[in-house]
Amino acid sequence: MAACYTRAVLQRLYQLWLRRELVATLAVRDLHSRYKGTTLGILWAVLQPLVLALVYTLAFRYVIRIAIPNYVLHLMAGLIPWLFVSSSISAGALSVTGQAQLVKKVAFPREVLPIATVVAQFSLFALAYLIVVPALAAIQVGIGLALLALPVVMLLLGVFTGGLALMVSAAQVYARATRHLLDVALQVWFWVTPILYSFDLIPERFRIYFHLNPMTAFVEAHRVIVLDRTIPDARAFLVLVAWAVASAAIGYVIFVRAQRRFAEYV
Repeated sequence: MAACYTRAVLQRLYQLWLRRELVATLAVRDLHSRYKGTTLGILWAVLQPLVLALVYTLAFRYVIRIAIPNYVLHLMAGLIPWLFVSSSISAGALSVTGQAQLVKKVAFPREVLPIATVVAQFSLFALAYLIVVPALAAIQVGIGLALLALPVVMLLLGVFTGGLALMVSAAQVYARATRHLLDVALQVWFWVTPILYSFDLIPERFRIYFHLNPMTAFVEAHRVIVLDRTIPDARAFLVLVAWAVASAAIGYVIFVRAQRRFAEYV
């Protein structure tokens, strides 16, 4: 039974690989529709985190006076990955229901839709992160060879986020309140992730709970590379890989099982 199921999943993954051009086409279409007619176009992906960073820096560095060295770089190293995750989940939730006619009339692997959404958001994430963060790092702490590990951490975050997008897109088909629940969940998730503050400021007795938050591991890995200019140790990488694989596997299984009746509900 398990062998048959594994074979079926591998076949679907192979079909998905064969349709990689469709994923790319849908991702480009998503980006085009998002920024069509705007003056700055795709550069909004860089401007948004910069504006948010300015607001949060004024509030937390100069009003609340959180004493964190190189606070702007510290903030950007965590904020841009978070914006990628939250925007991917929000957009991914509507990736199936928002294209009902395509789902009903065209035969193709439905998982292409949320995956294409994540690919589109990842391109913006990479653009913003690989331009802004290394530039800030060069000014505040300098550039190190550890930055070469940054794409690996970013890709693991992309895989992790893809799994979440698969889950919420399937849930949205059957429960239309999912989108509204996500808005609340993402707000809570943001504040329990050490983005505006550092992990060291969390009281010792509460740190175990923050370790259960996968975004803590991803944000800290980004900061180790950018701020400390060191490569995360093997244990940290194993944690990231575990979160990415678990999210992708669970999300894919849930989606494949749920998509059988999508045409009836979209």
